Amino acid sequence: MRVVISLLIIVSSSVFGKEIRIAVGSSLPPYVIESHEMGFELEIVRDALKEVGYEAVFQFFPAGEVYEQVVSKKFDAALTLKVKLGSPIYYSDDYITYKNAAVTLKRKSYVIDSIFDIRDFSVGSFKDSKRNLGRDFKMISNEIVKYTEYQDKTEQVKALLNEDVQVLVGDINIVKYFLKELKVDPEMIEVHQVFGQSNYQVGFVKQWHRDQFNRGLDLYKVSGRHLAKVNEYVE
Repeated sequence: MRVVISLLIIVSSSVFGKEIRIAVGSSLPPYVIESHEMGFELEIVRDALKEVGYEAVFQFFPAGEVYEQVVSKKFDAALTLKVKLGSPIYYSDDYITYKNAAVTLKRKSYVIDSIFDIRDFSVGSFKDSKRNLGRDFKMISNEIVKYTEYQDKTEQVKALLNEDVQVLVGDINIVKYFLKELKVDPEMIEVHQVFGQSNYQVGFVKQWHRDQFNRGLDLYKVSGRHLAKVNEYVE
């Protein structure tokens, strides 16, 4: 009986030791879908950790509170971070990329070759764009006669489709996801790549967890499942 109990303790300790508790920002489909703990960002992290024998356990917070959860060591890791100099945590390799773009209706044949060209159009962007898209965009947005920021991504996409705005500014995966939800052919839009892309990392309290995640992520990417998971949501 004593042997059985000892074995149960060892197994239980092993199982619990394999959980990694991860702080995540609240819903941002298709990256994070809080209600079902889905979205390709969560699934990529979950699957990469599973490759090396770990289980991801997610908890959701307002975006501005995520970093503090891992720095204070309340959680083992946090998602969608960018490397900060002097930060006391360990950052993974890039695991997710946000690709902001100017999006228009293809039949309009608008010429947008640089960020400065969008000031000639009415623009619908995402909430807090002026703070997140850099100094040039902030300056340009103040010159646009009709500039609107949308909290609701569905309403933002509808505003483009209904021609309430001429240019939508947002992440192309988010736009494609909501077009798919609205059953709209993505061939209707033109994507103008006038913004740079932003790569993000997972922040870990322990270096070992970071190293294991990187190993799992490499295996996941080599298998082709990383790209396939993104396409599952947006194609």
